[in-house]
Amino acid sequence: MPKKILRRSRNPRNNLRRGFPMVVEESWKAHGMRRHVTPALVAALSLVVLTADGSVEAAKPRSKTSKAAAAVAAQVASVKTVAVAEGILACQYGHFWVVSDLPEDEARQLVVRLETMVQLISAYWIPDARRRAAVLQKIMIPCVVVKNAGQWPAEILRTLDRDGFASARAGGGLTISQSLYLRGVAVDATSVAYAAAEYGTPMHEAVHALCHLAFATTGPTWYSEGMAEMGKYWREGDPAVNADPRVIEYLTTQSPRKDLREILAPFQATGDCWENYAWRWVLCHLLATNPNYSADFRRLGLLYLDKGRIRVEEAMQEQFWLADFQNVFGSRWREIEFEYNFLVDHLATGLRADLCAWDWRKKFTPCTTSSRTTTVKVLARAGWQPTGLTVAEGQRFDYTTSGTWKTADDVEAVDAGGGEGGRGRLVAVLMKDNRLGKPLELGAEGTLTAPGDGNLYLRCSDAWTELADNSGTITVRLKLKSPSQNK
Repeated sequence: MPKKILRRSRNPRNNLRRGFPMVVEESWKAHGMRRHVTPALVAALSLVVLTADGSVEAAKPRSKTSKAAAAVAAQVASVKTVAVAEGILACQYGHFWVVSDLPEDEARQLVVRLETMVQLISAYWIPDARRRAAVLQKIMIPCVVVKNAGQWPAEILRTLDRDGFASARAGGGLTISQSLYLRGVAVDATSVAYAAAEYGTPMHEAVHALCHLAFATTGPTWYSEGMAEMGKYWREGDPAVNADPRVIEYLTTQSPRKDLREILAPFQATGDCWENYAWRWVLCHLLATNPNYSADFRRLGLLYLDKGRIRVEEAMQEQFWLADFQNVFGSRWREIEFEYNFLVDHLATGLRADLCAWDWRKKFTPCTTSSRTTTVKVLARAGWQPTGLTVAEGQRFDYTTSGTWKTADDVEAVDAGGGEGGRGRLVAVLMKDNRLGKPLELGAEGTLTAPGDGNLYLRCSDAWTELADNSGTITVRLKLKSPSQNK
């Protein structure tokens, strides 16, 4: 007999309070395919499709004056709407039905944002266009979005999931997903997302729903919730950090900092607390946007999600997920740990993990002869860049530079001496045992005295959040002073 599995993925209350219970999972026998759609799901769908003639009424297009918003305006205007009760509107666009108490203009914009996000994330998980089209063709995501719970009439509330609506009313979200398994293989799935209107919660819950409908799983908790948070913040073509300022403040001030093993720990509960969601997000953001890890992180995600079609016991599934991470990233644990801490140290709106990525492939060798000159090209639009030199404490290097760079599109180019306030100045740092020393200010030419042992890195001095508009390259030539000159 087919077996139906119910999973509930919760989003903690986004007013930054704790208090949601653990995942609820129930199993029961189903006598036929149709029975895997619950009465609550049928009722939710009926809210948005029933009109006098069985069709959906299209609202009149709303004009927009901005040319930059012309494409979005056309999408918003094409959203189909129907009033299901006083103050309750159903909107259909793309792969979404959204029932909400939002004003019509807000509701239309929300469903367009949800569809845009789903297109972006589905392309990330399913890069093959034909396969993606085949998967999305079968997907429709019903969402209930709550702004003012008191506005919802009793006759509609009776048709909705009580826990789902309560979670949305409390400021969080709950995605109720069901899978139908036949001989241990998922053959069908449904998801309904309930979400508060604020804090991007509808986007978060929509990621859970998409995952379940496309893959019958959302992966381990750290990945599931971290990627859902990324979906909330995701912007096309923009990998910069744009998380909630309160989340950034928490991550950068929390002590002690949560380490990677805590974030990746098995058997975590979804909906535990917003603080845990923040740590999961920042790790996923690092792995997804840093070119050192992004390709393998996508591969890891597909390993997680592709296993969803096969039904296994939870304990065994957690072991599979841990093994997948170890197989993909185990040999680079120290590098990931270093870049994770570096990212959190400098976390701020606009930070680009891709531009701050460290080059771990560069070979470093000790400099023991004064007859060799080391030449390094340093990009303005990047973080710390390796010289290939391992230096010893007290060693002195003469350096010269050539070229110019810019720290913004609208400023004049400067040489390695930098401009006003030291912006654009050539700076150096030593790394030893994956620990950084204090930055050393250099300039266009001079002598660098090594304050300790370590590998030497260089960069253009600029705010870490403002590297994206930098341009230009400086060529640096370093030569060890002879022993007689070092005295």
